Parts: sequence; structure tokens; C-alpha cells
Amino acid sequence: MKLYISIGTGTVDKLFDKILDNYIHLAQYWSHSICD
Repeated sequence: MKLYISIGTGTVDKLFDKILDNYIHLAQYWSHSICD
């Protein structure tokens, strides 16, 4: 059970990192678009 939880947490962490990455790129893209 502990192993399953750690795997699930790792997956969520990776997913969260991916979403955060995409959000940062999107924010940079929008700020550049607004500046132009």
C-alpha cells in the first residue's frame, strides 16, 4: 500500500510539474504578445 501511494504521489508531482511548466510558458507567451 505504501509503495502504491508513493508511486501515485510521484505521478501527481510529475503531472503538477508539467502543468506548472505549461502555465509558465503560456504566461510568457501572453506577456510577449501583449507587449507586441
